[in-house]
Amino acid sequence: MNKMSLFLVLMIFSSCGKGFRNLEKKSVQSQQSDSYSINQEYLTIFNQYRISKGLDPLNYSVFIEEQALEHSRSMANRTSAFGHNGLARRCQRIRNRLGNLKACGEIISYGPKNSKILLREWTNSSLQNLEIRNPNYTHTAIGKYNDRDGVSYWTQILIEI
Repeated sequence: MNKMSLFLVLMIFSSCGKGFRNLEKKSVQSQQSDSYSINQEYLTIFNQYRISKGLDPLNYSVFIEEQALEHSRSMANRTSAFGHNGLARRCQRIRNRLGNLKACGEIISYGPKNSKILLREWTNSSLQNLEIRNPNYTHTAIGKYNDRDGVSYWTQILIEI
């Protein structure tokens, strides 16, 4: 193989590698930018459910969304185990930003592809439904992040101010 052929082969391989990294970065960015629309869709059906049970609707918080999305991302990327590890830190960050909290709770899941399926699963679970139907909560947001296999990880944080 002459030098020119070797150079072309190396250029092709190096540009493919850069392309894959850019696709991965774009995927992360698109998940983050889509988070607001997911929150609005979920909040609508979530509040409809609460109202149907005689409860007040909850307010959306961008900062709670950021905390929920970060936890979902860490579970999807396997940098944190699936669970509530770090909840006290998330609640403390929210407290530092939004003021004194009277309560802070969290619901997590993985698998459901959309908000309607997720809410149905959570309302059919007695423990999650207790959080959802807590009459004292005032604010909430949700974070959804897909792992590399397309499995959705969900975190909903609910607080009382």
